[in-house]
Amino acid sequence: MQEIQKTIDGILPTKTSKTIVFDIETQKGFHEINNITQMGVAVAVSCDCITGEYKYYTEDNIQELIEELFNADTVIGYNIISFDYPVLKGYTNRDFSTIKTIDM
Repeated sequence: MQEIQKTIDGILPTKTSKTIVFDIETQKGFHEINNITQMGVAVAVSCDCITGEYKYYTEDNIQELIEELFNADTVIGYNIISFDYPVLKGYTNRDFSTIKTIDM
């Protein structure tokens, strides 16, 4: 069972949960393409908040990032629900709404 710590804002993951922070940069911008799922990943980075390990991804190994996100207890990022997850949907049919996400 995941240990949780209550805060004024809600619930934060504890040091025993696998928490991943990530961000992606795309190959194309909104002005170039009408479909966010076709923007393509240029580069992505993730950080495991427990180990401090950083990992870097390109299209060649983007499936590894997707697996890491689905295996995490919590995923944290900026605007990831409206941007990063839809970009990643171009590489998978998996349902990102099942990931416990803190979107800042």
